[in-house]
Formats: sequence, structure tokens, C-alpha cells
Amino acid sequence: MTFAWFTFVAGIVIGVVIGYFISSSRLETKFVTGVSVLRDELGDLRSEVGNLKMALLRSEEEREKLARFNVLIPEIIRKLTTNVFSDDIPFIAVRAMKNFFNAGMVAFFLKETDDLYLLKMGTGYPAELNGSLRIKLGEGIVGVALEHRKTLNRDDYKNLERYSRVTISEFERKGLKADLVAPIMGVEGIYGAIAVADVAFQVPEEKRYISMIGDMIALSYDKARIFFEAGLDDVKDELCDVYSKNYFVQRFVWELKKAENYMLPLSLLMLQIDGHKELKDTFGRVAGGVAVKNIAALARENTRRGDFVARFDDDRFVVVMVASTKEQAYIHGTRLCNTIGDMSFPIPDGDDGAAITVSGGVSAYQVDGEQPADLIEAAEEALEVAKSRGGNRVEKSKAHTGSDTR
Repeated sequence: MTFAWFTFVAGIVIGVVIGYFISSSRLETKFVTGVSVLRDELGDLRSEVGNLKMALLRSEEEREKLARFNVLIPEIIRKLTTNVFSDDIPFIAVRAMKNFFNAGMVAFFLKETDDLYLLKMGTGYPAELNGSLRIKLGEGIVGVALEHRKTLNRDDYKNLERYSRVTISEFERKGLKADLVAPIMGVEGIYGAIAVADVAFQVPEEKRYISMIGDMIALSYDKARIFFEAGLDDVKDELCDVYSKNYFVQRFVWELKKAENYMLPLSLLMLQIDGHKELKDTFGRVAGGVAVKNIAALARENTRRGDFVARFDDDRFVVVMVASTKEQAYIHGTRLCNTIGDMSFPIPDGDDGAAITVSGGVSAYQVDGEQPADLIEAAEEALEVAKSRGGNRVEKSKAHTGSDTR
């Protein structure tokens, strides 16, 4: 009895112990599983928190970008809708696009023929491409945007490539690509296109923004032609491919006003062909006209973008140099004078061509006066001094003959 009872109690104890270990093992398994699940859930939660932080940061960045855009847009509107001349628009547009998008590359194309567009100016690529690179309609993203007359981004262009054969443009063969392109369309049709790449500030509305700026550029062209150029009977000189005196008078007033508003220097360079009367007496009026055309072409080709050349009268030209001091204009004039003097020009009825030289006079805004007549008079007086000293040279006006720091 006692042994049986002992056996019974021992069985119970052994069963309890075995049950305890089995239960403990299950609890441990459940615990480990629970901890693992909890760890996974915690990891997911951390990932969601990280994603939420990133979304908040992106949202904050986009708000900052939009706030920046809202500050820049009124300034761009002001610059493009203020009375400007056609020659100034590409410079203003490129600068506006670069600042607006903080873009690494901006390219401005102007219509040359119905299906050919010239790279006029820009930033972020080799400067020698300006005035030499052309794009045809349908070539590359720029040509496709012009052909379809719609603003395109890179994704739009890729989608079009899938369904139609697109020819690579010379622009892209040079290793240059655009992320956004907006055609510039005004009342007279397509004027050109503006393209940007390496955009630092990307927002969903970027296509709308570049399209809006493209419309403002077109409006600026329309306004320039209506208020300035269309109102002038002779924008270009009848003989030379430079601006006329009438255009010079109108634009010079505006350039002086701009210099005053932005507190910028401005200089006037006046050039005259040496011995032009004697040249005509010797070789005839046709030869005199050829000489004028050659000098005009050289002056235009050697004058930087943003400045402009006009024929002042029979054998005199003016070069308006914006944001240039008197000293800078003097250096440019001397360089131009030397370039012309080193060349031989073909003259009708002349055996070996003729050596033609020019003399020049330089005046500057505020240094010599603030009115157009003041600067013209000062430049004429300096020109006369240059001629009296033998010609083939440039002189600065007497008003400021020392070091010019303006």
C-alpha cells in the first residue's frame, strides 16, 4: 500500500514536472515569436515614421520652393513686360530662367527660317555654340516641342519617342539635353523656344511655370515690335546691316533710363571712317558705300551681345555699350580700331583692295552728362581730337581723362 501510494505520488510529481517543462517550452516559443513579431512591427513603424518625415521634408521643401517662385514671378513679369527692345529679351529670359529654376543649363533659340531655329544665347554650355548651332523642327526635344507647339518635359518626350521616330538634334549630339522646353508663341507665330536642364527646384507645376514664362517672353516680343520697332520706318539702316539713326535715338534714351534706374555705367563709342571723302573721290560713290558696309559689318561682329551698333550718318557709327565704363569702352574701341586697320578691304575698281582706318571718341553716362545730347556731343569732341592727332586711334572725352572708375 505504501509502495503503491509512493508510486502514485511519484507519477503525479513526474507528470507535473514534465508538464511544467512542456508548458515552459511552449511559453518560451510563444514569447520568442511574440518578440520577433513585435520587433518586425516596430521596424515597420520606424520605416513609416521615416517615410512620414521624408514626406514632411519634401512638403516643406516644396512649400519653400513655391514661396521662392511667388517672390520671383512678379520680378520676372516686371522685367519682361517693361518696355524692352527685342535684342534684350534673350538675355533677360535666360537670366530669369536660371534664377527661377536654379538651372544648370538654359538655352534660348530664335526662329531663323520656318523650320530652322538658331541657338541665340544661354548658359551652361560652350559659348562658341551661340550663333552657330541650329535645330530643325522635329529634331530632339526642342524641335519636337516647336513642331507640336507645346511645352514638354523629359517624360513627355520619351513617350513621344515610343510612338514616333524622333531625330536627334545637333544640340543633343553635342552632349546637351534639356529637361523642360517651352515654345515661344506670339501674335506673329512661333518666335523660338527656351530650354532648361539640371533643374534644382523641381515641383509638379514646373511645366506650367515654364509655359507661363514662355508666354511672357512672347508678349515681350509682341510689345517690343508694336511700341518700338513697328513704329519706326527704318529700324535697320538701308545700306548696312546695323540699326538706323532713328532707332539709335529712340533706344539710346531708353538705355540711359535703364542705366539710371539700375545705377549702371553706360558708354558711347562714336567711330568715323578716316578719309572717306577722298576714298569716294578716288574710287567713286559705290566704293564709298562698300567701305561703309564693311566697317559696319566688322563693328557689329566685334561688338558683344547686349550692346548695339547703329549708323549715325554718312561715314559715322555709334556703339552703345551698356554696363561699361568709359575705360572699358575705350579699350573696346581701340581694339576695334586696330582690327580694322590691320585689314585690306576689296574696293570696286581697286587693284589690291584698300587699307581703311577709323577714328573714335568715347563718352560716358554721368561722367559727361546724363542726357543723350550730352554724351553725343562729348563723343563727337573726342572723335575730333582723335582725327586731329592723325586718325586711326580712339580718344576719351575731356571731361574725365584720368583713371576712370565709374
